[in-house]
Amino acid sequence: MLMEELRNFTPQNEMERVIADIILKEADNDEHLETIIHDILDHGCCSGVLPDFVEVNGVETFFKTHHKEVFETLKEDKDMITWSKEIIEGTTAELAHRVLKIAI
Repeated sequence: MLMEELRNFTPQNEMERVIADIILKEADNDEHLETIIHDILDHGCCSGVLPDFVEVNGVETFFKTHHKEVFETLKEDKDMITWSKEIIEGTTAELAHRVLKIAI
């Protein structure tokens, strides 16, 4: 049921579509999908749950491609985030890791 819901998910932008596709590519069944989602929520993408986001290059490429959508999402959901000096001064890759952990 979860896999079907994610397949039928209507993304608000290209970034959401790409994220849904990446998650669906990794999930074998509903139980595995649920595990992936919990792992992302608990540990973020850099935990290895999504191979596309394990390497810094993959995260940085995603961020560079979708940075406008990322920041639009952050503006819409700014209550989810506490901006800190560390995030603002971080490198693109560090910020991308943090954003992906929040956005997914």
